[in-house]
Amino acid sequence: MRDTVLVSIDYDDKTNKGVLCVGRQLPNKSVDIVNAIDGPEAKELFVKLITKKAVKK
Repeated sequence: MRDTVLVSIDYDDKTNKGVLCVGRQLPNKSVDIVNAIDGPEAKELFVKLITKKAVKK
Protein backbone atom coordinates (compact mmCIF):
# COMPACT_ATOMS: atom_id res chain seq x y z
CA MET A 1 0.00 0.00 0.00
CA ARG A 2 1.27 3.45 -0.85
CA ASP A 3 -0.60 6.55 0.24
CA THR A 4 0.17 10.17 1.08
CA VAL A 5 -1.65 12.32 3.63
CA LEU A 6 -1.05 16.08 3.56
CA VAL A 7 -1.91 18.50 6.36
CA SER A 8 -2.13 22.27 5.99
CA ILE A 9 -3.05 24.93 8.54
CA ASP A 10 -3.97 28.61 8.37
CA TYR A 11 -4.48 29.88 11.93
CA ASP A 12 -4.51 33.27 13.68
CA ASP A 13 -3.42 32.99 17.32
CA LYS A 14 -4.82 36.44 18.14
CA THR A 15 -8.39 35.54 17.19
CA ASN A 16 -8.21 31.75 17.70
CA LYS A 17 -9.69 31.31 14.24
CA GLY A 18 -8.37 29.16 11.48
CA VAL A 19 -8.69 25.92 9.61
CA LEU A 20 -6.69 22.72 9.28
CA CYS A 21 -7.15 20.84 6.00
CA VAL A 22 -6.34 17.18 5.45
CA GLY A 23 -5.71 15.96 1.94
CA ARG A 24 -5.03 12.54 0.51
CA GLN A 25 -3.05 11.75 -2.60
CA LEU A 26 -2.89 8.30 -4.15
CA PRO A 27 -0.05 7.51 -6.57
CA ASN A 28 -0.34 9.47 -9.84
CA LYS A 29 -3.57 11.17 -8.69
CA SER A 30 -4.45 14.71 -7.65
CA VAL A 31 -4.94 15.67 -4.01
CA ASP A 32 -8.45 15.27 -2.57
CA ILE A 33 -9.40 17.25 0.54
CA VAL A 34 -10.86 14.65 2.90
CA ASN A 35 -11.44 16.74 6.02
CA ALA A 36 -11.36 20.29 7.36
CA ILE A 37 -11.31 21.23 11.03
CA ASP A 38 -11.79 24.78 12.27
CA GLY A 39 -11.32 26.80 15.44
CA PRO A 40 -9.09 25.96 18.40
CA GLU A 41 -9.43 22.23 17.67
CA ALA A 42 -7.51 22.81 14.42
CA LYS A 43 -4.48 24.17 16.26
CA GLU A 44 -4.65 21.46 18.96
CA LEU A 45 -4.63 18.72 16.34
CA PHE A 46 -1.81 20.35 14.36
CA VAL A 47 0.38 20.67 17.46
CA LYS A 48 -0.34 17.04 18.32
CA LEU A 49 0.65 15.93 14.82
CA ILE A 50 3.97 17.83 14.74
CA THR A 51 5.13 17.16 18.30
CA LYS A 52 7.88 14.55 18.37
CA LYS A 53 7.60 11.82 20.95
CA ALA A 54 10.61 10.35 22.70
CA VAL A 55 11.90 7.16 21.15
CA LYS A 56 12.51 4.30 23.60
CA LYS A 57 15.80 2.47 23.12
